[in-house]
Amino acid sequence: MSIRSCFERSALVIALSLTLAPRLFAQDPFELEVYTPAIAAPGEWELGFNANYVADGSTTFDGPLAPTDRQGRLSVELTHGVTSLWEVSAYGLAASRPGPGAEWAGWRVRTRVRAPDHWRLPVQLGLNFEFSQIKTRFSEHGRAIEFAPTVGWRSGRLGLAANVPFERSVGSAGEQEWEVEPRARLDLILGRRVTWTTEYFTGLGSLEQIDPLEAQRHLLFPGVALHLGDDIEWTAAVGFGLTDASDRMILKTAIEFPLHE
Repeated sequence: MSIRSCFERSALVIALSLTLAPRLFAQDPFELEVYTPAIAAPGEWELGFNANYVADGSTTFDGPLAPTDRQGRLSVELTHGVTSLWEVSAYGLAASRPGPGAEWAGWRVRTRVRAPDHWRLPVQLGLNFEFSQIKTRFSEHGRAIEFAPTVGWRSGRLGLAANVPFERSVGSAGEQEWEVEPRARLDLILGRRVTWTTEYFTGLGSLEQIDPLEAQRHLLFPGVALHLGDDIEWTAAVGFGLTDASDRMILKTAIEFPLHE
């Protein structure tokens, strides 16, 4: 067999492997949010609703993962400020897709701590830790843990926040590798009640082997945040997939407000 024939056959095998290999992405569809180190005030309770709808996504099953096209997701979050440096949250997750309709999707608990002000750091620092259980038709990891260092910075009208979540399966799927999903947000205050936002979400693959660019997920969400009074914030954004592995368009919105006695 000639060298040319060996090369052609090898190239064909590689191409078929890339085409037929399962494409599993760990990016959490219920958590299209960039966290900041800020936390709820001590003793305060907050309620939040986060929803998104995939206007243009995948149309076939990817192993156990359901098609994302016309899929809606909702998370309801209850947060309590324990101290000035620590808060805890609990989430209920629901989803809707063509055919089966609405269904319970899972739950999540989260805790967040932040660096104290007397450290006088040039940026705000925090750390999130989460445990979740989500049905495998909506997430690669049925049961998972995640920790995410967070950083925030503000100067005048401009604000930046970034998270670097690391996630892996636990339990029967505990052999899964740690996966990394950096995300960032840029805020520009336009007026007393209006802020322009731009968020960027990624799914890069495992720490041991980052996926090639075409297999990564990259989503850009330009949007707006409206401050409806002193305590209520409503946000809305349209997301655009920047790689073939990403959903092509996602609409998302969120609202959060404190629960007063």
